Amino acid sequence: MPSQLNAQSFHARTSTAARFRSGAGEARSQVFMGVSSTPSTLLAQRNRAANSTLATAKALGTFPPGNRKFRDAIGRGNPSDFFRLEVTENSRIKLFLTNRSSNAITGAILNQRGQVINLNGKRQLITLAANQQSNTLLRSAAPGIYYLRFTSSDTSKTNYEVNLFVNRKGGPAPLPCGCEG
Repeated sequence: MPSQLNAQSFHARTSTAARFRSGAGEARSQVFMGVSSTPSTLLAQRNRAANSTLATAKALGTFPPGNRKFRDAIGRGNPSDFFRLEVTENSRIKLFLTNRSSNAITGAILNQRGQVINLNGKRQLITLAANQQSNTLLRSAAPGIYYLRFTSSDTSKTNYEVNLFVNRKGGPAPLPCGCEG
């Protein structure tokens, strides 16, 4: 490990810290465990630590009601993304996944132990070929912690878009447009 950091490396470290201010302290500490003399190596470490495990999953918030729409990418140095949501009452979780790349991608709804949820013999899992979209619906999510996981076996960059809808069980069906009733 170098004993001194050059100005470029220091700038990359401070910029990374600013990006993680809203994230979990756990993710922040993982970023700085290894010090690199090159910004590109540090950036790869930051990308991998950001949300590539259950422990570092990005928090989406507390539901219901609510929806979230976001875009992200996985690939070299970041083979999977995890997102965490907390459900406070019996709800329906609907996940729309759009593959915005030429690589296959898999999305899944996981329980608090990180296992793909199996409901009535159907795993809450979506596998999409290039430029496809699909959805999965978990009709009876009990209160608790859930995770979304996105993976690709391809090492090149795989872009995706997610529309997540959570509403009370027995409430109106989630709308695919993201508009509120």
